Amino acid sequence: MFIPRTVLLETEWVLRARYGKSREDLLAFFRALLATENTILETPEAVALAVDWYGQGADFADALHLATCGNAVMHTFDRGFCKQARTTGAAPGVHVWET
Repeated sequence: MFIPRTVLLETEWVLRARYGKSREDLLAFFRALLATENTILETPEAVALAVDWYGQGADFADALHLATCGNAVMHTFDRGFCKQARTTGAAPGVHVWET
């Protein structure tokens, strides 16, 4: 089964916003999904990084966007973008544009 990262974004949002799942529940779900042998995730290395940053307090969507950048610097207007992961030095470079 193939799961694109856009589906993961929607899955996190629906499980959190609609069904009230906790961060711990979502972390367990994503970690289990990463370990499932018959599942192919789009950019599994980036998803694993995003899940790690999510575990550190980052917003899941922000973390996934940032993780897929590789060595490129992410540009955003969002001052809070992956702030926790950036503060710990776990995330790559982010340039925050001032409005």
